[in-house]
Amino acid sequence: MTDLKPGPELDKAVADKMGMLPCDLWEPVNFGATGGPSPQKNCVHADGACYPTTEMGSVQGTFGGVPAFSDEKSPRALRLKDLPPGTTLTYILDGPWLIQSPSRAKTWRGVNEAHVLCLAFLDIGDFKFKQDGLWESHWKQFAFDIGIIEITPRSSDDLPLPWNPEALNWLDKLVTYVRGQAINSLSHDKIRDDPNTVWLGEKPKPPTGDEKVQKLLWKIRDAGIDSDTMTLVNDFLMRVWKDPGIYGEPKQHPLVL
Repeated sequence: MTDLKPGPELDKAVADKMGMLPCDLWEPVNFGATGGPSPQKNCVHADGACYPTTEMGSVQGTFGGVPAFSDEKSPRALRLKDLPPGTTLTYILDGPWLIQSPSRAKTWRGVNEAHVLCLAFLDIGDFKFKQDGLWESHWKQFAFDIGIIEITPRSSDDLPLPWNPEALNWLDKLVTYVRGQAINSLSHDKIRDDPNTVWLGEKPKPPTGDEKVQKLLWKIRDAGIDSDTMTLVNDFLMRVWKDPGIYGEPKQHPLVL
């Protein structure tokens, strides 16, 4: 791959080397005249571990897609610190940028700094998102909170099967959503009887009729959770829906395995 030019193909190769994942759960947020639309992450991947599958334009250019690692103007362009210690970067006047690695006795040549760093990274870069590092860290506390483990786990090896960090993060996101909808539903019922207050919007739906809940349930299934455990998850969600607690003090409903 040392003959790749700066551009999407090289950027994708670098992202793959890092272990980054394409993700379709980024949503456009419009910042108006100050920046136009920009993708905002709405998933359970750890910070920097995924990138939006689609691109979108704004008044400041195009955002989204694979990070432009090979573009020296990009904030995600690689730097020398991304390569092993001892690696040297040299610029030859009116010539190429060179990177040399004493441990590999090899030289890489590029048209600019970002380009040559990408080429070297594909050969000697040692950073890669591992299994636990791919996911937001919420799963550790959540596993303890819902009672599937008696102490906060140090790694995914401590989790009982079939649970894993990805599935727990999706479940955490789902429970937070259902609890919020349940509290809003109770508020809706109280406000409905008050002639001096107007409720804006429809009353929240229970988990069985909420499309977002069903989408998140599929995310949990896709993370490797079997049908028997999903039955427990559905029962768990209904307990949360019926007795969510109040904002700031959620009701605890352990997930019994």
